[in-house]
Amino acid sequence: MKTRLFIILVLGFVYSSYAQQHDYDNDHNNVQQTKVTDLSATQTLKTNSDRVVSSDTWQKINPANTVSSGYQDVLNIPDKNMRANGCCTKTATFSHKPIDRNSSFTWSNAITFSTGSNTGTGSCEIPAGAIIKTCVITVRNPSIADPVDPLTHGQVSVYIAGSSVGATNRFDVIGGGIPINANNVSGMPVNGFGIDVVLAGTNLCGNNHSHLMSITVDVTVCWVEANVYYQSSSGQQNTFLGNCMVNLGCGDTLPNVFADNGTLSSGGFYSNDINFIYRTFCPDTIGKCIRATVEYMDIEPPVGGVDYYDVLYVSNGPAQNSTDFWIGNGTLTSVNTLSGTWDNPFVANNSSGCLTLRFRSDPIVNAGGFYITLDCVDCTAAEEQTNADCVNSIPTCGNMSFSGASYGPGYESTCSGCITSENFSTWYYFEFTESGTLGLTLEPNDTDDDYDFALFKASNCSSLGAPVRCSYAEETGSTGMGNGAIDTSEDVYGNGWVSTLSVNAGDAFFLLVNNWTATAGGYDLNFTLTNGAVFEDCDSLPPLPVEYVSFEGNCSEGNTTLLWSTASETNNDYFTIMKSYNGFMFKTVGWVMGIGNSNQLQSYKYTDQESESGKVYYQLKQTDFDGEITYSKMIAVECGQTHEFNMIVADNTMEAKYLEVMFDAVPDIQYNISMTDAQGKTVFYTLLDSNSDYIKHKISTDGFTSGIYILNVQSQANTHSQKIMIQ
Repeated sequence: MKTRLFIILVLGFVYSSYAQQHDYDNDHNNVQQTKVTDLSATQTLKTNSDRVVSSDTWQKINPANTVSSGYQDVLNIPDKNMRANGCCTKTATFSHKPIDRNSSFTWSNAITFSTGSNTGTGSCEIPAGAIIKTCVITVRNPSIADPVDPLTHGQVSVYIAGSSVGATNRFDVIGGGIPINANNVSGMPVNGFGIDVVLAGTNLCGNNHSHLMSITVDVTVCWVEANVYYQSSSGQQNTFLGNCMVNLGCGDTLPNVFADNGTLSSGGFYSNDINFIYRTFCPDTIGKCIRATVEYMDIEPPVGGVDYYDVLYVSNGPAQNSTDFWIGNGTLTSVNTLSGTWDNPFVANNSSGCLTLRFRSDPIVNAGGFYITLDCVDCTAAEEQTNADCVNSIPTCGNMSFSGASYGPGYESTCSGCITSENFSTWYYFEFTESGTLGLTLEPNDTDDDYDFALFKASNCSSLGAPVRCSYAEETGSTGMGNGAIDTSEDVYGNGWVSTLSVNAGDAFFLLVNNWTATAGGYDLNFTLTNGAVFEDCDSLPPLPVEYVSFEGNCSEGNTTLLWSTASETNNDYFTIMKSYNGFMFKTVGWVMGIGNSNQLQSYKYTDQESESGKVYYQLKQTDFDGEITYSKMIAVECGQTHEFNMIVADNTMEAKYLEVMFDAVPDIQYNISMTDAQGKTVFYTLLDSNSDYIKHKISTDGFTSGIYILNVQSQANTHSQKIMIQ
């Protein structure tokens, strides 16, 4: 069930060790929010250091700009060598007099960096659209004069303006220079920032001293130009979804980055009160999966080692309730795991190839955040999502009902109207030849599945516009257009039903069916046409056949792999894979795109990931571009078969000159029959196709010598052996 977004009106929230035992729902919304420890009693707010500002005169030498040449390696990601596009250093020397133990002086925004179109040379501007990768502040060359006193009398504080990012050091420990690592600003959007510098006397300095203090400050910033996607602080339309799904360009030249929502004004710290908001990233190419590499992480660690206030989720799939790879916080050198396994980088291994990233922060304490690079890798888990995009919609062409399922959201994102993002989607297209009224019903095969839909009035995918009917209700079970509903669109608070629609002859529509639940359980879609409405009918069109060469199934690692080939194809749009347990009632389990037109041999493959034991039947339903349908022959596949196997061997004498073998079989299954002698040498081999529930075959023993032999009968699922004496 979809979760409605709710506001937490408490001081803080904590995942406890109790929560680790799943006192939170994996379902759309019912995250059990239990506060075990009072956050205010165990942690304090992070605040800027106190600064006493003097109004005395000051002297500053103008900063000198130095720019690095070429590129510097700041990341080394397999298959995507992400490099800093540029680094820039600004240097300035600050001095002030008088300073004693009771005084200090502050230079606000003493060194500044701005955003511009500069590519990294000359002006020290950071290019627009870049993000900061590293920021290192170095203080050096401390001196105290008038009178000459120990360096213990002075100290310097250097901070990113408006934040607590920085440090304070006494002059005598600085020596040749101490770097202040401000890298927790990593991933911040660049909109210009400054550095504050404070000189002050220490408690070792006298009350009436009059020192001239001087210090040199270097600030080096490196940045990356990238396609940047930021963590949202709130959800859309009363949900936990922060943004529409992103289909990453697997061929992008710029790296793709997902970063926290910290800004330079916040010192790079993520904001508080982010309430489990998530974002999904999917490939735009068949056979690819998303890889997420956490390059930087600074998320508030658990209080007392058990109470998790701020957490990052990495989930395997395109939905909010996808299986979690890992939930936790901390830093890259000190990872804290609430659930799952920290296995950085994380690679999707689901049928969609997608990853979902989710974040939660409490109302009080925050930290530097995260910086995650995203790219595509080859994978075998990703299934071809044939009809999950508008451009590959299934034409109804006169049909009134469909059975369907989906492996993911496709390779193009559609977020319009009440549908905030695709999860497991299928698209349909239909036209009307007569005016009337359109209704529809979606019946999930699993009544716990949460299906949504959006109906677009458009003649092509580039002009969809806003949907004319839309439901994103949190309800499970049936949904559709009708059932007495009067509303035209509904969000998570709806009941799953919107009103029917008046249609005119010539109207064209696209229908998006979206399964919010992280399954591919499938559904039945039934259209209801009343008041004279008629779909365009294709029954009068001539058949456009596909010529099959072969169609077979094999068992592998608990799954069934279907293989088929065609000798020729004419206007072949797609194949529908249909599955049955009794040979006459079929359900749809997937689709594979056809080649269109061909007079050459074409081969196809589909893997049914449902683990089965016993006989399962498969049939291909072929649909051409005009909606004409033809069917392949039916085949039976047995995986993990456990039925009793009987084998009889007769006439095993030298005089008979043959063996007669009879054994139980399964129709439409191939069997390998072989014989080996006492030394293990194969003396006979053949491949047989079964046409009934038993096989009877004669094996010539001409040339065999007397002795013991092993007879082997092997199918895709089992191997049976029997010792035979030939006399």
